[in-house]
Amino acid sequence: MECRPDPAACCGLKPVRPVVFDCDGVLVDSGFAWIGALEHALHGYGMVVDGRVTASMIGGSVPEAIEYLSDTLDRELDRTAISKEIYDDVLSRLALGVQAMDGAGELLERLNGTRALAIASNGSCETVEASIRSAGLPRVFDVVVALDGTLRPKPAPDLYIEACAQLGTPCGDAIAFEDSLRGAASARSAGLSVIGVGQETRLHGVCDLVVASLRDDRLPAFLEAPTLG
Repeated sequence: MECRPDPAACCGLKPVRPVVFDCDGVLVDSGFAWIGALEHALHGYGMVVDGRVTASMIGGSVPEAIEYLSDTLDRELDRTAISKEIYDDVLSRLALGVQAMDGAGELLERLNGTRALAIASNGSCETVEASIRSAGLPRVFDVVVALDGTLRPKPAPDLYIEACAQLGTPCGDAIAFEDSLRGAASARSAGLSVIGVGQETRLHGVCDLVVASLRDDRLPAFLEAPTLG
């Protein structure tokens, strides 16, 4: 999709900053679907999944989970088949319904038409689309970049670099929203400013701003600040 024209540019002002959102845990409360599907896959190979393993999955990816499974079992697996199994399971769980994160709909409506918007997700294009649709969020995104093809998952910077490239903006001019340390590290290493969302305490060491929810009253001033360049 093409980026929308920036209304500030025609008025001689510094343009407002594009925003790139993580999807799961930032826009939609979909952790139940991912954790459930990953646990089901691991249980299918006889593994006992405890809280430590579950916690380590937050912000992770399907390839990372399969790598963990392969290393634990000490044998090579049919990664394509397992990946399809997990993604299909996630989609079936999302179809049961998913809630938007607090304030997500209102924030998207407020930003729509004011700047370019994107999603950069460790999920697939199908899971992102299913999540947005199931949560009833407005489809306002110019670009959606997911873990399809050759891009490396977060915490590698690939997804954010690709999202900004498709938006036609330097990474340093964009703002990311992330809820996990993996995601925040990905955005930071790509060069974006980072807003952390939620209760993950380690976000404070990586992000420029950390908020409890997307309703935080500090967000408007941060989002409206012009680019530094």
